[in-house]
Amino acid sequence: MCVVEAENRIALKRFNDMVIPMVNGQSYDHTMLIDGNDERGIDIGIIARKGFEIRSMTSHVDDTDQDGLIFSRDCAEYHLTTPSGKDLFLLVNHFKSKGFGAQQDNDKKRTRQAKKCERFMMS
Repeated sequence: MCVVEAENRIALKRFNDMVIPMVNGQSYDHTMLIDGNDERGIDIGIIARKGFEIRSMTSHVDDTDQDGLIFSRDCAEYHLTTPSGKDLFLLVNHFKSKGFGAQQDNDKKRTRQAKKCERFMMS
């Protein structure tokens, strides 16, 4: 499961260990989060069940183009192996908010972010 707007890995782990069981859910076996660019501490991560092994993680926090930094938070790239041995590729992102700032600027940033994600999928 991909998670957005997590404060940090410790908070995400506490949510997994304490809150999910309080609502009769089953905690996950793996909790991972990579710090991003957001100064408010809004990060992105994953929680996964046993058998979904995290093979690698890559941060794209410093990716740039001609207009500067692409991702407002990050675009964390996770490679997992499923219980059946298949590869699972995740791009976890929280694109630029539509609500803060000039809509035209927000749309431009979101388009840049989407195009970068599309290039990841093509490679």
